[in-house]
Amino acid sequence: MVLGRSVHTRRVLMGIALLALSTACWKSTAQENRTPAPVPPPATLVVAESIYDGHLVDGWQDWGWGTHELKKGSPARVNMTNYGGIIFHHDALSMPFGGLVFRVKAPQSFGNFLSVRLGGGQSKDAFPEVAIGAENARPASGGAFDVYVPWTSLNPNNLPVDQIMIHARVGVGTDWVELDKVALTRPNPGGAAPQASGGAAPARTVTLSVQC
Repeated sequence: MVLGRSVHTRRVLMGIALLALSTACWKSTAQENRTPAPVPPPATLVVAESIYDGHLVDGWQDWGWGTHELKKGSPARVNMTNYGGIIFHHDALSMPFGGLVFRVKAPQSFGNFLSVRLGGGQSKDAFPEVAIGAENARPASGGAFDVYVPWTSLNPNNLPVDQIMIHARVGVGTDWVELDKVALTRPNPGGAAPQASGGAAPARTVTLSVQC
């Protein structure tokens, strides 16, 4: 009778131990699979290179490619049907930037449709294509969104660049997409600004609603 109780007790203890081990493993796996929260960009950004702000800024050129309108005093309007977009071109810029910012207004039905890619004479694979998601955007006035893309995502190897491409990565309709306040920011808004190269414009401090 005592032997039977002893065997039963050992089985109960083994069951408790296995349950505890399984729980610990589940917690460990859940922690490993947990997606880190995106790091929000700074609320105050220092613009190092303005690209389009109601007009195409000196030094930048319109290289197409989708149907678009650049009217002075107004946002750029781009028809992004058939995966269209726009390319802003500049002589090669080699200074490190903090990120790319721009304001976009598009029909709500388009959803998350935008991608951004840099160009710079290297192979196409030198610069990753970055899909713009909810972590990059914050609502602005008039139904627009302020977008911030870290430079480390666009240019992880800090290569010289001479093109910025903003385009549709999915099929969308023929309604206009408006782009404005397109700029490259300095990497350390609160600290010493790096020396510009490649004809970068003097910096100015602005506050944009781009915090995600």
